[in-house]
Amino acid sequence: MADLLLDSSGDLDLSTNDLQIVEGIEAIRQELQIRYRFFIGEWFLNRDEGTPYHPHILKKNPNEAKVRAILMEVARTTPGVVEIRAFSTTYDNELRQLAVSIDVGADVDGEIVYAPFVIEVPL
Repeated sequence: MADLLLDSSGDLDLSTNDLQIVEGIEAIRQELQIRYRFFIGEWFLNRDEGTPYHPHILKKNPNEAKVRAILMEVARTTPGVVEIRAFSTTYDNELRQLAVSIDVGADVDGEIVYAPFVIEVPL
């Protein structure tokens, strides 16, 4: 798996004045970050695509089991992810930021590579 490298804000990384390619486990991390930051209804060409934060997660007293199931499904359906070994979330109400800590097994060129990630999602 390969993709164009994005910076921490999700824009193309042009720090070297050229497009850069990210591959392997870092491409999987970047894909997870994109998927967790992509709200359902955000893309005008497909309003059904994205993570359903508004109807299920960003509400008063959300069902924690449902929130966990939704966020795990996002990871489980990410291309290249074959296993989730650990998963937890932390919400910082003051910063309005969700942190997803996840340890995944990913298929990188036919070999399973394990890596822990922390994906921060501004809400």
